[in-house]
Amino acid sequence: MAENPGKPSYDLAAERPLVLHDCGFRNLQTGYSATNLLNLHIHFTNQWEQLALAAARVMNCWKKLDLATVLAEDVVELCRTKKEEYIRKMTRYSLSTGENQAVGNPEWDSAYVDWKTAIEYLGTHLPNLARGALLHVPLSQRSKGPSYEERVESVQRSTKRRERYVENIINKKQTREEDRAFYQHKIQQGGSASSQSNV
Repeated sequence: MAENPGKPSYDLAAERPLVLHDCGFRNLQTGYSATNLLNLHIHFTNQWEQLALAAARVMNCWKKLDLATVLAEDVVELCRTKKEEYIRKMTRYSLSTGENQAVGNPEWDSAYVDWKTAIEYLGTHLPNLARGALLHVPLSQRSKGPSYEERVESVQRSTKRRERYVENIINKKQTREEDRAFYQHKIQQGGSASSQSNV
């Protein structure tokens, strides 16, 4: 915490691999009914068909990209730009660039190339191209947001921000009457809140 007082800049992880999808218990025999199993069978069959169709549509669009043509010089320029960006970020975070393969001009027969050829060329020069992330930076080395102490200090330095903070605190503070009315309303709704205010 002392080394990293502020929150690092990072994207939220995808939730798909984090969702529990199966579990088992030893020495526990569960019972089944034919009706319930049939309902589950129909449900999962329909779900599988929908996902299989969705996957087929994505695959079809993905494969059609191979037929697209693009200017060869645009591919080379894109590769050079991304390569320079990669090396610049690696240097910024003091990470090893490993093998620094120079971007050369490929010997293509035409001014245009199909995307399949282009992506193969890009893949030989740009690491982690398929995942779209050219560089992984450890969390401890990423830029960080301000710490709590820095935010407090910022509020104290700015008169306007300090006045706005105090105003928000005053607006959020409830009177005894408002607090008592809130608990009374909860009791009328059937809640278990106490009618005595802690304020």
